[in-house]
Parts: sequence; structure tokens; C-alpha cells
Amino acid sequence: MSACRKATHITLFAGRPEFELESLHKTAMIGTPEEIIPRIRYYQELGVDEFSFWCDNSLPHAEKKKSLEMFIRHVVPAFR
Repeated sequence: MSACRKATHITLFAGRPEFELESLHKTAMIGTPEEIIPRIRYYQELGVDEFSFWCDNSLPHAEKKKSLEMFIRHVVPAFR
């Protein structure tokens, strides 16, 4: 990402609490399987019974594939 484009992204999200690091850490499913499983369980306890894996970011395809494989291998079994 170019410096100009990165600066534009930062400006767009500046001052928006939902995009602050602490908020993203609580709401986004970013982290290790040990961090993700309890977050999904929280939503499960609220009655949510479906979860979509969405990985649309600037990561290369290989990294997205690795992330999905890790999710399938380490997170999904906790909900079977």
C-alpha cells in the first residue's frame, strides 16, 4: 500500500471508536485459535448459530489460505 493510500485510510478511520485497536480486538476475529474460540463462544451463548469466515484484506492469497486452514484445523473442531 502506498504511503498516500495508507494516510487516506488512517484519516478515514481516525476518531471512530469502532476502529480503535482495543475495539477491533474485542469484535474482530483476529488472533490465535485460543483467543478466537472464546469470542465465538460468547456469540454462541447469545444465540448466534452461524459464523461466516470473511478474509477480504490486503494479505496475499497464500496468507489468506493459511488463515482459513488454521481456522478449519484449530477453531472449527471446538464447535463440533
